[in-house]
Amino acid sequence: MKFENDSDFADYSLEEIKIDYDKIAIEIRREKKYRIDCLHFLAISYIGQWDENIIENVFITENDDFIAEVKSKIKKNNNINFKGGGTRDFNADWICLTIRLIDALEIKIVCSDVEINGC
Repeated sequence: MKFENDSDFADYSLEEIKIDYDKIAIEIRREKKYRIDCLHFLAISYIGQWDENIIENVFITENDDFIAEVKSKIKKNNNINFKGGGTRDFNADWICLTIRLIDALEIKIVCSDVEINGC
């Protein structure tokens, strides 16, 4: 199902992040376990992990500075502005999923779509 910004994941625990060619799968758990899939991702930023894996908030934005930074880096490194790998369109509308932990760490993922499923 589509991810909605009004979902409440405060106090959930970040259990696992799996990265493959076309998606990043994130498992979170409290009483129930969920898998958040970031489809057709371009980048992930995960800097500053210390000792907390407790989630404060999870949300999607369409105008995050990280999106522009990622697109600029891809364009510079690859000199592209076209469809790549058969699944990604550089000029598509990209979104940024942010997982904010209680110690202020923000995990950011730029992708084309986000789905969430109960496990």
